[in-house]
Amino acid sequence: MSASTQNTDHAKKTSLVSGAGLLGSLKVRMFLAFTLLFALIIFTLQSVERYGIPFTPFEGKYQEKQIEAFRALNLTADLKKERLSRIVDEFVDDILLFSNNDLISDDFSELDRVMRARQRAGAPLTLVLRELRDEEIYRSISKYLERIKSIYPSYGRVDLLDATENIILISTDNNAIGMPLSNLPEETVQNISPGQPSIAMWQDPLEGLSKLLIAYPLIDVREGQFQRNTLMIIHINIGNVIQPILHTGGGLGMTGEALLINKEVRILAPLKHPLPDGTLAKPLGYQIVAEPAVRAARGEEGIITTKDYRDVDVLAAYRYIPLTPDFGWGMVVKRDEAEIFKSFKQSEFQSLLIAVIFIFFTIIVSIMLADSLSKPLHGLSRTAQLVELGNLDVRADSVGTSEMKMLADALNSMLDRFQTWTTDLDDQVKQRTAQLNEKNEELEQIVFVTSHDLRSPLVNIQGFSRELETIIIHLEEILKDEDLSAGTKNELARLLNEDVPEALGFILGSTDKMDALLKGLLRLSRLGRASLMIESIDMNFLIKEIANSFEHQIKEKNVTLKVDDLFPATGDIAQINQVFSNLLDNAIKYLDPSKPGKISITGEKRGNEVIFCVKDNGIGFAPEFSRKVFEIFHRLDPSHGSGDGLGLTIVRKILDRHGGRIWAESTSGKGTRFYVALPEV
Repeated sequence: MSASTQNTDHAKKTSLVSGAGLLGSLKVRMFLAFTLLFALIIFTLQSVERYGIPFTPFEGKYQEKQIEAFRALNLTADLKKERLSRIVDEFVDDILLFSNNDLISDDFSELDRVMRARQRAGAPLTLVLRELRDEEIYRSISKYLERIKSIYPSYGRVDLLDATENIILISTDNNAIGMPLSNLPEETVQNISPGQPSIAMWQDPLEGLSKLLIAYPLIDVREGQFQRNTLMIIHINIGNVIQPILHTGGGLGMTGEALLINKEVRILAPLKHPLPDGTLAKPLGYQIVAEPAVRAARGEEGIITTKDYRDVDVLAAYRYIPLTPDFGWGMVVKRDEAEIFKSFKQSEFQSLLIAVIFIFFTIIVSIMLADSLSKPLHGLSRTAQLVELGNLDVRADSVGTSEMKMLADALNSMLDRFQTWTTDLDDQVKQRTAQLNEKNEELEQIVFVTSHDLRSPLVNIQGFSRELETIIIHLEEILKDEDLSAGTKNELARLLNEDVPEALGFILGSTDKMDALLKGLLRLSRLGRASLMIESIDMNFLIKEIANSFEHQIKEKNVTLKVDDLFPATGDIAQINQVFSNLLDNAIKYLDPSKPGKISITGEKRGNEVIFCVKDNGIGFAPEFSRKVFEIFHRLDPSHGSGDGLGLTIVRKILDRHGGRIWAESTSGKGTRFYVALPEV
C-alpha cells in the first residue's frame, strides 16, 4: 500500500473517530438534550397558540384570523350588493318617472306623425331626420332630455329610440342621432313589461366606455298604455357610478377588489389588477374562470378560499344581484391571503425570534453545565486523538476526581512505554530502508553493467555474421570459375544461396532484437541515474515544439491535432518532452486506419497538480490492460508498428521521479486517454 493511500485511510479513520467521539460525548449529549427539549416545548406551545389543537374545539390564532376575515368579507359583499341594488332601483324609478310624462308623450307622438308624413311623401330617412331638428316639438323634446341629463350628472346620455325604424331619433349626444338599433345590445328592447324596464351592459362605440343601459317605453298618460314604438334609454357611465362602489369602501385593504360579472362570467367593470401576462382585461370581453365568479354567475352565494384570475391565493365572498326576474349580475368580493395574514406572519416571526433568543440562552447554560461535568473526560479524549494523529509527546492533565487522575496517570504511563517502542521501531525502519536503497543501487548497477557488457559479444556476432556474408559472395564468384561437376555446383550454390543466408538472417535478426532490448535497458538504467533540472515549463510552447517534430507523420496519416490552452507545470523540460513525445507517437501509431484520426491535448488544475490528457480515437484496448501497458517489454499489439515495449515504462519512471502520476483509460475500438499529473508552478 502506498504512503498516500495510508494517509488517506488514516484521515478517514481520524474523521470517523472524531465524529463518533463528538456525538457520543457527555458534554454534547447534555447540550443536545437540554436544547432539543426546550426547543420542542417552545415550538409546541407556539404551534398550539397559532394553529390550535386538532380534533378539539380549541382554535388557534390562524383560524380566528381566517374567521374574522370571512366575516369582514361577507359584510363587505352584502353592503356592496345592497348599494348596487339600491342605485339600480333608483335608476329604474327615474326612467319610470321620465317616461310617464304627458307632454313628452304628446310631443313625440306629434313628431312621429310629421316624420311618417314626410316619409310617405318620398323623403329619404336621413333628410327627414335633418328636417325634424328644425321642428319646435323636436327642440322641445331635446331640451327636456338635456334638462334630465343636467339634473342627473351620472347619466352619460339620454336617447329616444324609434322602435319602428330601429334608429335613435333624439339624443343628448348629436353623434348618436340616426344610430341603428343593431349597435345596441339585444337586451335593450327585450323583457320589458309594465313597471319593469330592461337593463343591459354595453360598450359604447362612440365613447369607448362601459355603460349601463336602462330602457323603457314612453307612456301615453291619457290612455295609460305603452307607446311600443318609442323607447327612452338612459346611459349610465360605469366608471362614474358602479366602479366607485366596487373599488372603494372599507374591508378591501390594499389588494382587495370587487368584481361585477354577467351570466356569461364576463366582467362588467375594469379590474383592479392586471392579468398574469401584464395586460388589462376589457369589460364585456374578458371571461373569468375562477370558481367564485362562476358560482356567482349561476346565482349562488357563499365564501371560499381559492385562487383568483391572477392565480393568487385569496379569500372570496360571492353574491348574486337580481335586477329583473330574468336578469342579474354576479359579484365577487375578494382579498389576498398574503395581506390578510400579513400581521399574523409578522407576529409569527417575532415569536420565532423570541424563541430563538430563549434557545440561545438555553444553549449557553447547557454548555456551561456540560463543560463543568465533561472537561476532564474531554481532556483525555483530546490527548487520545493527538496520539492517534502521531503526536507521542503529548500527555494528559491530571485533573478532576481521583478516579480521573488515576486514569490520566495510567494513560501517560502507557504513552511513555509506547513512545519507547516507537523510537526503537523507527530506528529499525531507517536501517532497513537504507539497506533497501543500497540493494536497489546495486541492482541498477548490475542492470547497467550487464546491459553494457552483453552488447560487446553481440557486436562481435553481428560483425562476423556480416563478414560471413561477404565471404559467401566471394565463394560464389570462385565457384563460377572452378571445374566442378554440375551436381556439386548446384549443391554448393543451394547451401551458399539459401541455407547459409537464411541462418545468417536469423542470427542478425535475433542479435538486432537483443541489441534493441539491451539499449532500452541501458536507457532505463541511465534514466534513474540522470540528474533532474527542475524548472517552470511553458507547456504550450513545449507541446507546440513536439507537434512540429511530428508534422510529417501527422500530415501523412491526415490526423487532426487539437491543443487547448495549457497551464504551466514544473519539471525537467527534456524528460517531460520525452514523456509527451512518447504519448503523441503512440497516439499516431495506434490510430484506426478506417476513420479520420483525431488527437487532442487538454489540461486542467486539480488541487496542487496540473492534469494533462492526451486523447485519441484509435483502436484502444480493453480496460483490464490499463495497468499492464506500463509494464516493461509489454506490447498489446506488436502488429501495429515497431517498438521495444519500453516507452510507457520509461514515461512512468520519469513521472515517478518528478513526483507525478500517469494512468490510462481506454475501450477497444473507441480510443484511449492518457492522463499525466505534474506539480503545478
